[in-house]
Amino acid sequence: MRPHHYPDLETPFPGNASEDVAFERALKIGLANVHTLADEVFADLDEHVYGVWWWAPQCSEPGRVRNSDHLWKCIHGIAWNLVEARLVAEQVHLGLETEREFVNAVTNIAGQIEAAPRLRKNALELLSARHTGMNISSFFVKLGSALDCLASAIAGVTALGGTFFAGLPDVRSRLKDLKGGSPGRVLQIDFRTKFEALITDEKIGPADWHDWVQQYRNMVVHRARRQIFAVSRMRDARVEGVSVLTAQPGLSDMEIFLMKEPLLLSEPVECTIEGAFKSTVDLAEATCALLLDVWRQRRADPAILAQPDDWPPVDGKPKRLAKFVGYAPKTLVVPDTLRQVPPELARRLRAAGLLLTQT
Repeated sequence: MRPHHYPDLETPFPGNASEDVAFERALKIGLANVHTLADEVFADLDEHVYGVWWWAPQCSEPGRVRNSDHLWKCIHGIAWNLVEARLVAEQVHLGLETEREFVNAVTNIAGQIEAAPRLRKNALELLSARHTGMNISSFFVKLGSALDCLASAIAGVTALGGTFFAGLPDVRSRLKDLKGGSPGRVLQIDFRTKFEALITDEKIGPADWHDWVQQYRNMVVHRARRQIFAVSRMRDARVEGVSVLTAQPGLSDMEIFLMKEPLLLSEPVECTIEGAFKSTVDLAEATCALLLDVWRQRRADPAILAQPDDWPPVDGKPKRLAKFVGYAPKTLVVPDTLRQVPPELARRLRAAGLLLTQT
């Protein structure tokens, strides 16, 4: 962490806040609506009916148990991924500060002074550059995961049906296809209208910021990495190299050149990272405020919108179970049942109708 964070990190936790929420506050991350939505879903988990109690007339017990717990975990995952993104972003900042030491001022053929990378003498000097590149990739993976969890929360709270395992483009497409005038459909369409206003609001972020973030995440996870370049700028009467990210993460390097698209964003990587983080937090907070309203309306009148069962999986086939047992199986004695679990997990298990071994 950068030094200016330490006073907040060293401040004792207040006695009336959970560790997770207090930690977020120390990092200056405001996720009040995300936590309120998660808390209300968690409070609706019933240890006798199993799953969200007011889904009982609409869902089978297996579907209700699975979808209720998964919905809560997705909402919780929004905050979890954003906290991890914030921590990784701090490592990016520290790495970029170190990297500025490995730049020399040179004069190009036009007589202009520009930055040129200084050769590393050993692996230790190269370590910072490798760590920084790794952390930039990790940051966008975390942001993309937060957006995926937000999409799953939308699908669950608004009873879209299909699968919870969907991204924002799929959820937006399913919302766009909604038609009809029943009270439940009106509730869904009203959410769609407000959500589309949010996701296109320039106060939250520039055009297509969320698509760019998800393309960058998909590039990191599924495709060949794009080149990270450095450009020169004068600062405090000296030249420095500034890292910038690709403008088109959905294209390969050669596709960008062939299509004559802009190769790079015209801003420092720190600006892109901080902007994308704030946009994701703001979208999550505003969307969860909308979802909270939908959740409360549905709880007050469960018949207004039927919760899809979605069990078993949509294709009717069971999931393939992994046969992997580890690299050194049976080197630890692992009990078949959990004998001690945190209170939160214990309640989730009771709300799923699963018996716990008493200690």
